[in-house]
Amino acid sequence: MPVPYSDNLYSADDDLSDADHNHTELSPTDGYFHASSPFDVASPLQTDTADYQPGHLNVPIVPNVMVEDPTLREQDPDAKAREAAEERRDVRKLITGLLGFLVILAILLVILSAIDSGNQKRPGIDPSRPGDGNIKPPIDDDLRWKPTKECYNKPYRFVSFGTTFEFDPNQKLVIIQRSEDVDKYDGIDGWSPHVTGEVVIKPIQFPYKGEVDIEVLTNHQGLPIFADAERNTGRVELVTPRKVKRDDLDRPPCIQIRITVRIPPGSSVAAADVSLTHLDLNILEGLKLNVAQDTRLKTIAGNIRTPTAAEKDELTKPSYELNSREIYVSSMSGNIDGSYPLYDKLKVESVSGDVSIKVEPKPIEPKDPKPAELSVSTMSGNLVVREPIKAALASPDSGDFPSRDYSVAVETKSGDVTADLAFTSYGRFYSISGNLNVDLWPLLHDAQQSTIIGPEVATDTKGGDTTLDLHEPHWAATGSAARLPVYPSSPSWIGYPPLIGGPSSGEEDGDSNPDSNQASGIHGARPLTLYSSHSSVSGDIHLRYPSAWEGYLKAQTVSGNQRFHGEGLEVTRRGKLPMAILEGYKGRDGHSDLRVESISGNQDFVVGEN
Repeated sequence: MPVPYSDNLYSADDDLSDADHNHTELSPTDGYFHASSPFDVASPLQTDTADYQPGHLNVPIVPNVMVEDPTLREQDPDAKAREAAEERRDVRKLITGLLGFLVILAILLVILSAIDSGNQKRPGIDPSRPGDGNIKPPIDDDLRWKPTKECYNKPYRFVSFGTTFEFDPNQKLVIIQRSEDVDKYDGIDGWSPHVTGEVVIKPIQFPYKGEVDIEVLTNHQGLPIFADAERNTGRVELVTPRKVKRDDLDRPPCIQIRITVRIPPGSSVAAADVSLTHLDLNILEGLKLNVAQDTRLKTIAGNIRTPTAAEKDELTKPSYELNSREIYVSSMSGNIDGSYPLYDKLKVESVSGDVSIKVEPKPIEPKDPKPAELSVSTMSGNLVVREPIKAALASPDSGDFPSRDYSVAVETKSGDVTADLAFTSYGRFYSISGNLNVDLWPLLHDAQQSTIIGPEVATDTKGGDTTLDLHEPHWAATGSAARLPVYPSSPSWIGYPPLIGGPSSGEEDGDSNPDSNQASGIHGARPLTLYSSHSSVSGDIHLRYPSAWEGYLKAQTVSGNQRFHGEGLEVTRRGKLPMAILEGYKGRDGHSDLRVESISGNQDFVVGEN
C-alpha cells in the first residue's frame, strides 16, 4: 500500500496513475509551506497546469510565492516586544527633549522682554512679574527679597512707582504708610500681612527737581496695594490691607516696601509730616531742608534714624540740616537714634523703644524769641541724650550754645537715663526703677544774678540710683534777642528760713565742718542761686555741686546713710529716729535751696571738690 504524503492523508486511496488529479498536490521535495491549502486558481501566482509536474515525479518545481522564514518562529516573542518598547521610548525621549528646548526658549524670551520693559521707567504701577529673589529693580540700590520666618517663602512680585516731585514753600510735605480694611477683605478673620521696609529721605544734586520712588516686594499675587505720589500737593501715600484671606496659606504673606524721597539742596516746605505704621524712617547725610512751621516724624513699629557724628566727637557738626523751629519725634516700639537740632522745641518720645540722640543747640529767632525746650521720654526704654557740653566747658564762648533760655525734661518709667545737657530755667529727670546718670551745665544770663528766684533742678527715682554732676555755671551776656527765662512756680519747700549765720542754738548733735569757708564766690565765681530737689525710695543719691553754689540744704532719710561735705559747707544733724535729718548751709549771701529725701537709700553730697 502506498505511503500517504504528510500533507494529504487521503492520497493512499487515489489512483497513482491519474496525473491530472494529482498535479495540484505538493510533495515533500517541494518544501513544507505550513499550509496545505492550494492557492486559488485565479491567483496570478498560479502556474500553468500543462507544464506542471508534481514533486513525486522527481521534478523539483517551486512555485513563485511569499514564503515565511522558518527561523522567525524560533525567536522569543518577549524579546521582540522589548525591542518595540525600546523604539517607542526613544521616540518619546526625542519628543520630550524637543518640548523642553521650546519651553526654555520661551522662558528666555520672557525674561529678556521683562528686563527690557523694566529699564523703561514710567509713572504708574508697572505690571507684576514673578521672580526668584534675585531680580534687581531699577533703583539706586538693590531691594532684595528677604523673607522672615513668619512668611511663606514663595516667588515674589515686584511693583514700582516713580515720579518727579515738587517741594513748595507754601505746601506741606506729607508721607504716609498705613494699613486699612479693603472692601473685599473687610471683616475676614484672615492673616495680617507682615510688613517691613523703610522710608529714605536723601539729597539729590541733579536734576534740581525732587523725585519719589515707591517699591514693593510681596509673595502674594493678589494683594491689593495702593500707592500714590501727588507731585502738586506734596503728598506721598502707600496703603496695605490689614487682613488677607487665609486660603491655603499656613503663614501670613509678607510685604517689603521702600519709599525713597530725593530732595534738592535748600528746598523749603511749609511743614513736614511723616507718619509710618510699619516702616523705618532713615534720613541720610547731606540733606538740607527748610521747614517754616513744625516737623513731625512718627512711627508705630519702625525705627527712626538720622545722621550723627562719632560717639566721642562732639566738635563735628551733623552732616545734615533740618531747619525747623519745632520738631516732634515719636515711636511706639521702635528705637530713635541720631542727631537733632534744638531751635524752639525738640520733643522725642518712645513707648518701649530706646532713645539715643545728640542735640545741637540753635540760635533764637529774633522776630519771635522763645525758650529752647528739650523733652525726652520713654516708658520702658533706655534714654541717652547728649549736648556738646564737654567741648563747651573747654571753650565756653565758642558759640556751641547760643545765648538763650534752655529748659530740659527727661523721663522714663523703667529705663536708665544718661544725659549731658545744659539748662537755664530748669532741668528735670524722673525714673521709677531706672538709674539716673546726669551731667548738667548751668548756662545763665547776667540778668539772672540779680534775682532771688533761680533755676530749678529736680531728680526723682523709686528704685534706681541717682548720680548728678552739676558743673560750674557759665554767665553769658544777655543779647537783645535772648529772652530771659520765665521760671516755673516756686518749689513747695521755699519758705523754710535758711540757717544764715550758723546753726540755731539748742540743736541736737550739732557739728560743723572744720574745713568750712564761708566766703561767697569761691575762686572768683559768682554765687549760684538754684532750687533743687533729689528724692528716692531705695536708690542711692550721689550729688556733686559746684563751688558757686551757696545757700541752704536739708536732707532726711529713714534708714539710709548720710554724707555731706565740701568747701565752705557747715552741717548740723538733728534727730535720729524715726528719721535722720541733716541741715546745712554754705556762704552768707546765697539764696539756693537744696532738699534731699530717701527712705532706705544712702545720700552722698559734695560741693566744690574735684
